[in-house]
Amino acid sequence: FTNVTVESLVEQFTYYAILALGFFVAVDALGFDPATAAAGLGLTGLVLGFALKDVLSNFVSGLLLLALRPFEIGDQIVVHDLEGSVERIELRATRLRAYDGRVMLVPNAEVFTSRIVNNTADPIRRGKVTAWVGYGTDLANAVAVAREAATGADGVLPQPAPTVRIADLGQADVGLEVTFWTDSIRSDYKNTASAVRAALVRG
Repeated sequence: FTNVTVESLVEQFTYYAILALGFFVAVDALGFDPATAAAGLGLTGLVLGFALKDVLSNFVSGLLLLALRPFEIGDQIVVHDLEGSVERIELRATRLRAYDGRVMLVPNAEVFTSRIVNNTADPIRRGKVTAWVGYGTDLANAVAVAREAATGADGVLPQPAPTVRIADLGQADVGLEVTFWTDSIRSDYKNTASAVRAALVRG
């Protein structure tokens, strides 16, 4: 597997397994009985489990996120009011980078139990823009012109083809909703929406 998310899971499991193995080797080298040490750790772990409930919850949630993979490294997701690209799924928190460059660390337990929107789970995404025309406009012609303009805009996919619908009736204008399909990456999506708006103005 070359998937970076799987590599991260294997890397972190290996890291903690080596730590555990190193601990027991050190205990044995110091003359302590590893079985007794393990039993002592079990009792200590029970006590610490209550004290560090949130930490353990984030740890387990991190393992589940890495194993179940509701999203992968590089995906652009929305968690609550936070949105950004997934940079790393650690065993305590998920590292997101916002589109303005800020780094956000979201506790894994919060991520695992939240409703997640994965904007890049599929390679393409539908966008829409609204254009307003006066009531005196020939609507059939306006719809045809808007559809042709959107079809020729940079970044708009030929299939599924753009659609134009009458979406709203304002006090002085009629709202035309122009929908199109493009790449799901945010920068491409935003650029394509801008290109569609520019094409509508020219049209």
